[in-house]
Amino acid sequence: MQNNMYELALEILKKIRLNSHEAYIIGGYPRDKYLNIDTSDIDICTSATYEDLKKIFADIEQNQYGSYKLLYQNYKYEITMYRKERKYINNRFPQKILYTKKLKTDLKRRDFIINTLCITEEGEYLDILGAKNDLDKKIIRLVRGKKSLKQDALRILRAIRLATTLNFTLDKKLEQGINKYKENLKNISQDRKKQELTKILTSENVYYGISLIKKFRLEPYLNISVNNLVRTDNVNAMWAQILIDDSYNFTKKDKKEISIIKKLLQKDFELYDLYQYGPEILENINKIKKENRQITKLYQDMPIKDRDEIDINFFEICEILEVNNNTISTIYDDIERQILYSKLKNNKNDIKKYIEKKYKKS
Repeated sequence: MQNNMYELALEILKKIRLNSHEAYIIGGYPRDKYLNIDTSDIDICTSATYEDLKKIFADIEQNQYGSYKLLYQNYKYEITMYRKERKYINNRFPQKILYTKKLKTDLKRRDFIINTLCITEEGEYLDILGAKNDLDKKIIRLVRGKKSLKQDALRILRAIRLATTLNFTLDKKLEQGINKYKENLKNISQDRKKQELTKILTSENVYYGISLIKKFRLEPYLNISVNNLVRTDNVNAMWAQILIDDSYNFTKKDKKEISIIKKLLQKDFELYDLYQYGPEILENINKIKKENRQITKLYQDMPIKDRDEIDINFFEICEILEVNNNTISTIYDDIERQILYSKLKNNKNDIKKYIEKKYKKS
């Protein structure tokens, strides 16, 4: 898929070139391709206007900030016209965009040198600002100096994310800029911060990323607190270790799982927790707390793994006792625990005798 998408992207460049306009693949794809990292996120920059592109491609839609969505051979590409930006608002968005026909002008408004490498329609690299040199040295430098972090504060977090995922170092001027303008991170939406933090938390190099967040003391501006983080493959388990409030938006499912994990991290292990929440969550708790319980074996050895496996049902309990739904729910909870902790056999006769003895009124 990736190779096919790339070959089709080169076709797009050629079509634009044949209509007397410039076009290049830009950004993350050339960077990752140069580093031999698999990627499928292809962006294109061009000197062509939207009207020019409409004459070349049928399935193209105009987006905001001079970007266009192109559907080509069932693949989606984002195309932006060369531009420069003026007067940022809220430390994030350009208030004014000026379009240009010069590639170099467009490259100079971008964030980091390593993201300015281009690919031509012939599949060759075009390096105007020295991206290859920085990629070879594994260093991240700003294109336009420290003030670009003031204009768009999200670049601070993007720099740390890139350093984390690529295992690169930050240039001294970039570090100085982060220290100077880090307070502006408060003005960035939690959703955008969450996107970048999630990429850091899911990186194999997460400890390096966290060390940079700690180094620059960014936690107050990200509304997180990181202490003794333990890497797991469950992103919600990672978030559960650093969240301090509900300011970040998660799906109901993720929010529930994070809440469960945070609760379990604060208590001692119980077999009932394994029964209630399953082995995946408890494996993560086991790893984070650095406990050596054989979670999978404990789960396999449990006499029941679900309430439906109990050898008695609602109606059978009703035959034994004249009780309401709330009482039956309490009885079920009791039976679950008795069976789970091997105090009662999961056998209908034994369960009936237990109910009669404990709950039937004399």
